Amino acid sequence: MGKEQYIGGSFASDDSSKYKLKNQKTPFFLQNMNSNKCVLGFETGADALAFVLINWLKNNNKSSIFFPKHYCQDTIKRIKIKVPEVLIQYYQSTEDLLIHQPKAIVWNHFNGHIPIPFEIKKLNAFIIEDAVQSIEAIRRFESNALISSFRKWIEEDIAIVLSEFTDYDNQTTVGPSAYYSLKKEAEQIKSKWKKTHDKTLEKIYLELFQKAENLLLDQNIYMKEYSTISQYNWDDLIATRSKNKEYLLSKLSSMQIEIIPQSELFVVINLNHKQRNNVRKHLADNGIFCPIHWLDSLDIQKANSLLSLPIDQRYNIVDMQRIAETLKYALEL
Repeated sequence: MGKEQYIGGSFASDDSSKYKLKNQKTPFFLQNMNSNKCVLGFETGADALAFVLINWLKNNNKSSIFFPKHYCQDTIKRIKIKVPEVLIQYYQSTEDLLIHQPKAIVWNHFNGHIPIPFEIKKLNAFIIEDAVQSIEAIRRFESNALISSFRKWIEEDIAIVLSEFTDYDNQTTVGPSAYYSLKKEAEQIKSKWKKTHDKTLEKIYLELFQKAENLLLDQNIYMKEYSTISQYNWDDLIATRSKNKEYLLSKLSSMQIEIIPQSELFVVINLNHKQRNNVRKHLADNGIFCPIHWLDSLDIQKANSLLSLPIDQRYNIVDMQRIAETLKYALEL
């Protein structure tokens, strides 16, 4: 791929350093928060969700909680380890929820804010918003509880819970976890590799990162101070992402591909299974690494067809042009 930088993949330890503030500032999405809601910090989204479920189950023992069918099964596996008493069912559509009348629902903001339908609110179920893929959904928080994680937005392993649950209890653990410590070490190595282009460092980073991911299957729920997110200029960071998104979307508009309507965390395209895999490989061969949301999903259609194109603040218009041109070529193969 020549001397061009890689696009995509996890963050290095200093990837968003230019967005650091001299003085902390409450992010715009946590300003004007409802006074009866508390913000608590955790290491991962699974930790945050497990905390909410434990508190909800105190008064709803043996009640099922309904997750979207497309929900990440790796996260579900981790939730079951942390909260073994949880009973999980799945829904495909709003109609499924209206039929089953569940007591609790996880509402997923898939790659952008998706308002909770009025008929779902009328069910009087306990609704947990999963805003891992939407900053705007945090700003518009409208349910009983919301969880989000920032590790796909910046190089910080921080998750939050917004809810009326005010206290940690003996179910939680003071971090850092083994996962967190190893992940931070991997990010430091990646920063050195990006500066030196030393292939040995790349190998070490990839090995450490995978070892860290393997440590996520942990029964403990790890707390973490969330104030670090206030060290970033989120207005400028989101503006850069939005600029990248708009440019990439303008380039994709001339290609005959389906684009998923929400484009907040990534620009997500929909291809047939064989084409998606071929396109992804060609992009990777050219140094553009695109995740799949969600590869392990129970929703086979989504698992087999979606491809997420990076638009984050590490990149600029030139990078978006490169993604578009490489994608166009791949589609024509």
